[in-house]
Amino acid sequence: MPIYLYAADRMAGDLQWNDKVIDKLDAALTIKPWMSLPEAGLFASVIERINGMAGLSDRARSRLAALAESIGAWRAKTELLLSVREELSRRELRPQSDGQSSSENSAWEVDGKGEWLLGSGLLRADRRCLLVVDIAALNAALLDDKTFRQAYPAKVLLTASEASGGEPLGPNLRGLYLVQPESSAGPASSNPVLSRPFYLLTMIAVILFASLGGYLLWRDVRRDLDLAEIRSQFAASVSHELKTPLTSIRMFAETVRLGRVKDETARDEYLDTVINESERLSRLLNNVLDVSKIEQGKKLYHPRPQALAPILRTAVRTMDYPLRQQGFSLELAIDDDLPDVRVDADALEQALLNLIGNAIKYSGSSREIGLKLTREGSWAVIRVTDHGVGIPPGDRQRIFERFYRVPSPENRQVPGTGLGLALVAHFVQEHRGRIEVDGAPGHGSTFSVYLPLEVEP
Repeated sequence: MPIYLYAADRMAGDLQWNDKVIDKLDAALTIKPWMSLPEAGLFASVIERINGMAGLSDRARSRLAALAESIGAWRAKTELLLSVREELSRRELRPQSDGQSSSENSAWEVDGKGEWLLGSGLLRADRRCLLVVDIAALNAALLDDKTFRQAYPAKVLLTASEASGGEPLGPNLRGLYLVQPESSAGPASSNPVLSRPFYLLTMIAVILFASLGGYLLWRDVRRDLDLAEIRSQFAASVSHELKTPLTSIRMFAETVRLGRVKDETARDEYLDTVINESERLSRLLNNVLDVSKIEQGKKLYHPRPQALAPILRTAVRTMDYPLRQQGFSLELAIDDDLPDVRVDADALEQALLNLIGNAIKYSGSSREIGLKLTREGSWAVIRVTDHGVGIPPGDRQRIFERFYRVPSPENRQVPGTGLGLALVAHFVQEHRGRIEVDGAPGHGSTFSVYLPLEVEP
């Protein structure tokens, strides 16, 4: 059983994956040379599960109906071949022995439905083989054969019907007749050469579809491998990000617990470190949980009209300790006359913490960060500026993808999960805003968050 069918069976029923599952099934059915009954059954089961979901688009249902019809044809064809095989096992078709003429021992028969020519022959001197020929396919081959067309200029076909009035083909092909259909005077028989371009175009179309299916399969496999590598890097990054604050918390807590710190000022500083490292852990875990909720479509916001200035000041207070600890100075510029903005305060604060945290990580040797709140027309604009490594223009859109980090030597030395900016982008999108990035490599970056202002009365 192909692995992709097990994966499709697991992913079926999740609306966000349905289109990709349908694409994969469609591509697989296009390039599939053969399909067993268990495989066809699982294929049909996946189609049925997706089709039974609520909220499925009309286009998806139409594609599923076409797939169901195709897989039904597959199953019917397979069952027919199995029935022919079963019929062969009940018959005693023997190849002709040396010295026997074909008229003395005919080895050909026609199945009950008249669709298959059944016979036997010698594959080698010591090995017998059973032969199953599709009469329809044989007819097509004969019509394309030059010698046959020269012998029979008019269109003739093979049939297993005794009532056809055709010419019997002799004892070696017992039960078969050569007949001329009534439509033989039509364009197809009068000019059989026209079939050549048709067959050529058909072959080209099949090759193109097979190549397209192979490319789609390769692309899907490559995408899965890239995603697996990204998730592996993410797991390593999260482990590192968790380990660092946990180590600091344990070290400072044990130092205070064992009474090794006599000075009250130093003790307060140790306790502040424990608190701030705990908050850092909480931010990291919140990011991971929020991404999980977004992937499941369960991330909810609760916006209400409120002033942005207090939210910015709360975020600055939260980041005060890590800023001071690493020697940063943050320049805060706030326009307090801005109208209210409809936002989820907790979500906006988390977005600001992610932006400021990124500025700290990627400032390089610079120790200056700017946070500014202004009004531009009908927008409230929050800008976070650093003077660090900067972002290449080609990566400015991809940095908002989950798990993506700019592949530069400087960034490899900076710990991170690649989640912060993805969460900021989702927050902005859900609040009907937009986010822009300016700057240049080596000259820092400015992230500008645009949020629509409440309409003033």
